[in-house]
Amino acid sequence: MKSKFLLFFIFISSITIGQDKKVYLDSTYIPTDEINQVYYQIIKDYKRDKPEYDVFQYYKTGELESERTSTSKDFLKNKGIAISYYKNGNKKNTITYNDKGGKEGKVLFWYENGQPKFEGCFLILTNNKDGEEIKETKLRVDSYWNQDNLQTVTNGFGQYTDDGFFDYLSNISISSGNIENGFKNGVWMGKDDKKGIIFTETYINGTLTNGKSIDKNGNQYTYDQAFVIAKAMGGMKLFYTFLGVNFKVPENIKKKVTVYTIFTVTSENQITKIRILSSAGKEIDDEAIRVIMAYNSFTSAKYRGMPIDSEFTLPITIKGQE
Repeated sequence: MKSKFLLFFIFISSITIGQDKKVYLDSTYIPTDEINQVYYQIIKDYKRDKPEYDVFQYYKTGELESERTSTSKDFLKNKGIAISYYKNGNKKNTITYNDKGGKEGKVLFWYENGQPKFEGCFLILTNNKDGEEIKETKLRVDSYWNQDNLQTVTNGFGQYTDDGFFDYLSNISISSGNIENGFKNGVWMGKDDKKGIIFTETYINGTLTNGKSIDKNGNQYTYDQAFVIAKAMGGMKLFYTFLGVNFKVPENIKKKVTVYTIFTVTSENQITKIRILSSAGKEIDDEAIRVIMAYNSFTSAKYRGMPIDSEFTLPITIKGQE
């Protein structure tokens, strides 16, 4: 009999303690082992079926790093206000999420010493592009204070230094420019020391219209999105179908099992470093690695136009032979 597959992206692994689940995370919040952890996460009452779950994240040394509510226990689907903290206990930020898990509503940031840094709001706006209505989330900047506690943005107007917090987590940049009516406008210039690039970007009412980056070797890249995720060639539907058709389920698997995998999509469009985050048994683990490697048709992620390595987290749930 054919087995059915349930495939979805998650950011947590599967270590249960009593009714709760404990997950070790690295510096980019990707699941890892205890030795390499930078944070760990506790999902309360994981073994119970509930509409909402309390999720607490801690620094490796035990200080509370964040607290939030998730409507899923197997992946973070935020709802309501999520609060993050510095190691000294001061609040770092509060971000509001809607019932669908998207950022929508008030945003507050503070410096580590407790001084205010940022006040704003995530808005979901509908734009018409090529005759099609597209919803996008924009961050409105209402107020901003620099590290000297000087307010440089007031009522949505002024000079703003973006420290890259809202960029892709592993690529932190610094850029500065004008805020008008709460949104980025005009030419913004910045750098990313980690990636070794400098960049210039043009915004109209908060929308990036074009950008140009130059890496340390002088290579130039143009783009209209700051970050583009790695994608399966042919689309994710084709990738899921390929996994479902080609995954050979051992005959001795009678009940539902899940294997959690993570792999790297390189800047050269190759799948490498497939690892098992949570095992479903050697036969299932080996088959998961085999079938993912057999597809091996991805386009790399791009950061400000530059192809980069990125990690892709994928659990495969097998319903079992029926």
